[in-house]
Amino acid sequence: MSYSPGSIDPDGLFDGIQWSAVGLGALVDILVTFAANLPLVAIFAPEALTADPARAEQVMREASTSLPFLVASLLVGTAATVFGAYVGARRAGAHHLRHGGWVAIASLLIGFLPLLLLEPGPGPPLGYQALGIVLMLPAGLLGGLLARQRSVF
Repeated sequence: MSYSPGSIDPDGLFDGIQWSAVGLGALVDILVTFAANLPLVAIFAPEALTADPARAEQVMREASTSLPFLVASLLVGTAATVFGAYVGARRAGAHHLRHGGWVAIASLLIGFLPLLLLEPGPGPPLGYQALGIVLMLPAGLLGGLLARQRSVF
């Protein structure tokens, strides 16, 4: 016995996707991530906010390799993706998990743009970056799941 989708089920990976909702969710994710990272810098590298540019870069380089800053930044980024996916999936109003997943993918792709456009500089360890990438899709799906559960009640 094979599964045959009902008439209201989308057939393909892109069917039923509202790209404006995905874009909104990705924008929310990125804006929340940037906004939430400012307090992290104030907490873990306050001198970076007041020092001259050369000293600020050195302080940020040191912070970007400290475990407490990396963990806090990873948690903030993951939470921002969950929230952005939630907003996008709620906006779509249907296929919540699919929209949440696409929000995460869109955020990830947009996040790669600065790597291509900006001059390479110091950054976090590769393992940290890989973990952040791996957590994106589950975070997006969680945001979509929360949106779906919210729409049931």
